[in-house]
Amino acid sequence: MPAAGKPPTLSDYLKAYQAAVRGDGAGDSREDTRRGSGYDVVNGVSSLLWAKQSVRDRQLFRNSYTETARGQDLERHVEAKYGGIQRIQNTFGTGSLSLARPSAGLAGTLYAGTRVEVLHGGVAGVYAVAADVDITADETTVDVAIRATVFGPDGAATATTTELRLADAIFDTTFVPAALTCGKGTLQESAISYIARARQAKADARVGYEASIIAACKAAGAVNVILLDAGAFGEDLDSGLSYVYVGDASYSTSPALIQACRTVLDAWTVAGCDVQVLGMQQATVSVSAAVVLWDSLDHFDLAALRTAIAAAVVDEFVGRRQWWTFRTDAIQGAVQRVHSAIQTATVTTSPSPPAAGFPDVLTRYVLSPTAVAMTFASAA
Repeated sequence: MPAAGKPPTLSDYLKAYQAAVRGDGAGDSREDTRRGSGYDVVNGVSSLLWAKQSVRDRQLFRNSYTETARGQDLERHVEAKYGGIQRIQNTFGTGSLSLARPSAGLAGTLYAGTRVEVLHGGVAGVYAVAADVDITADETTVDVAIRATVFGPDGAATATTTELRLADAIFDTTFVPAALTCGKGTLQESAISYIARARQAKADARVGYEASIIAACKAAGAVNVILLDAGAFGEDLDSGLSYVYVGDASYSTSPALIQACRTVLDAWTVAGCDVQVLGMQQATVSVSAAVVLWDSLDHFDLAALRTAIAAAVVDEFVGRRQWWTFRTDAIQGAVQRVHSAIQTATVTTSPSPPAAGFPDVLTRYVLSPTAVAMTFASAA
């Protein structure tokens, strides 16, 4: 491994040379080692070269190891070790520029590199024509490919004719920029992010892991895939059998889809781990909430409370990762967090919350705002 310490600096080499001259001369008065003296002709140049050599040698050692390599050496390591994962590089955003002129005119070429400026708040962003474009005499409008002149997402822009101007002269001065759109480019991925992404991709592709099993089912035609391992609901319900639930975009499952996923999983599960492939379905839920306010009802805006409570309850069902289960106490807590005016809330649902366990069909529970009913009462 390369040394962890810093290599000698230019100052270190200069001091070492001075000490050597003084030690060898035994007090000779001609041994002037101050800056600018005759000894610096050799001292300064040698120290500079040795300092650069030290830095280079250390980096050459570091480039032999994935964690400390840089540049192309890092990319060589990662691509060789992690299945050809390529690094995200600096790229320019690309887009198009529309040019227009009032009537037919000169024929000519709009050359690559011709600049157009986007003016926003007094600051000009510069974009360049991406390739030579030949324009005929009868063309009054033309669309040309452009690119940003800075790497990364900062090159994205959308502008109309009032915000655009040509920064370079072109063959026909009657052409004016009419519209410009440019997408985002990318910035080079940091070494840490690149290595981490490559390692995660290799881990995800290993046989027997969740990511590879889900990817295999999706390749077989599934859109939604949920993997519940044998211990997903605790030791009491662990029977040594894991479950893969598959469904289409609407969370329904055909026998053909189950068969396709069962077949493909033979290559992605490991010996000794039994897997059952089952289907999905959707079910609508209705919620009733009996809300008690701490003061008289006429002191509160009940319509606003009703809207806020319905939104809070719906949020409990939207975007949840574990959409196959729900709890009334969680819904009740969401209701009581809506407003300090709420003293208590009693929630009931239809259907009731599912019991913990592996169902024959995994149900996605959905709730619409119109399916939330509530009553208000006063504790006062």
